[in-house]
Amino acid sequence: MNDQINRHHRILEKLQNCRASNPVSVPEIRDFLSNKGVEVSARTVQRDMNALAEVFMDIESKMLKDGGFGWYWNDKAKVILLSGLSPNQALSFILVKKYLSQLFPEATLKELEPFFDYSDKVLHSLEGNALVKWPEKIAVVHPVQPLLAPDINADFQQVISTALLENKKLKLDYVRLDGERSQYTVNPLGLVFRGHIIYLIAVKVDTGEERQFALHRIKNAEQLPVDVDPLDITLQDYLEKGHMGFAWTAGNATTSLKEITFKCIFEEKSAKYLTETPLSKDQEIIPYEPGYVLVKATVRYTEQLVWWVRGYGSAIEVLEPVELRDRMIKDVNELYKRYVNNPA
Repeated sequence: MNDQINRHHRILEKLQNCRASNPVSVPEIRDFLSNKGVEVSARTVQRDMNALAEVFMDIESKMLKDGGFGWYWNDKAKVILLSGLSPNQALSFILVKKYLSQLFPEATLKELEPFFDYSDKVLHSLEGNALVKWPEKIAVVHPVQPLLAPDINADFQQVISTALLENKKLKLDYVRLDGERSQYTVNPLGLVFRGHIIYLIAVKVDTGEERQFALHRIKNAEQLPVDVDPLDITLQDYLEKGHMGFAWTAGNATTSLKEITFKCIFEEKSAKYLTETPLSKDQEIIPYEPGYVLVKATVRYTEQLVWWVRGYGSAIEVLEPVELRDRMIKDVNELYKRYVNNPA
């Protein structure tokens, strides 16, 4: 291969992930080439970069602190893949954009955008290829009543994502569901996507309390120039405790998040779903009486469990724990009074 072509190929390889925030310097390019067995002077690298910038108009440079130049692709640069993208690789990018965009920090999405555009062109250039239609043949549906997503301030979301990436504390201005507005300084643990609502999971700096903050209720978010405190809990620890099933206190009814032995009588036809998707690994389904079964499982006592039981209406009768059974009895009595006293 011609020496100059080989160098240019190597330089483009080094440059592919460089943006304005992380430009590559001439000495760094020389070191990269040297590791590939290509020894050249700084002047030669500079001439190569000028030549590449004339061919690839999206390559730009800026002055670095040491007085030298750093080279990078601008944010709107088109994707240039010397080996191209295979149809399957292009399809992967399309599906990532469609279903996983919310999971990425804004800065990452910004860098992926050219790959999304390029992948779309790759797929639509393949006339007659079945992969082109694949994104239209799959969908993700949440097993709950469809609700419209709340409005989230994109700037605040980006501040929060950046703080998580850089491991910095956050100052939040937050409005609770009851309307009370407060200021919080927190150590962020991570983001949880629960249906259409995104929650920031964090630990309050002053009390060490673990909290959930719905992003759409955050009225201001500021990243502080301070690293998060050493914590003995991770996002995964928080989730394993059952917190995203929610604990709640209403009158004398309190969901504790603790593990309980859940027993109920279930209509047999409704319980068939539990044979495919069990409540727990130790779930037991035992014949009870004609048309009914006894279900026993170890689960966490959460509001999510309460909502799930309510959703089956008269198809389920809770036996244990007593607290949950009493709560269901109270619910039924209140519903009965409401419908009897307020006929349509």
